[in-house]
Amino acid sequence: DVWQTTFQVHLRGWGLSLVYLGHVQGLITDDIEDPDTGEMFDPSRTSFGNFVHVGYVPWENRLELLARFTWMDPDLSAEDDEGFEILGGLTFLILGQNARVTLQYQYWHHMARIFDSSIPTGTDSHIVSLEARGWF
Repeated sequence: DVWQTTFQVHLRGWGLSLVYLGHVQGLITDDIEDPDTGEMFDPSRTSFGNFVHVGYVPWENRLELLARFTWMDPDLSAEDDEGFEILGGLTFLILGQNARVTLQYQYWHHMARIFDSSIPTGTDSHIVSLEARGWF
């Protein structure tokens, strides 16, 4: 069984957009086998995470600046398993909101391996992405 509660606040004005989202999620299940050790364990856990996203439009229908900070704890009962993300980017609006190109840099720090994840403990990830979108 899985349960989840979320909380969101979105404020906009003067070319600025601020979004906060928090969530708490619980997983209640029977014991399963750890694929690494073969030992049985109870994967039931409660996780918590949140993010703050800030966007600013200095030139309407031309350019958007964005920043995001994300923090999560996949298991509140475990120590040192938190992770966080810092993201920054620029969105160039080509045809107003109908066509855009976004350049982003993303830094993830993973404190611990999350079950069923290929991301090892203590890993830092650096991602640069270029994305194009269009709407008709």
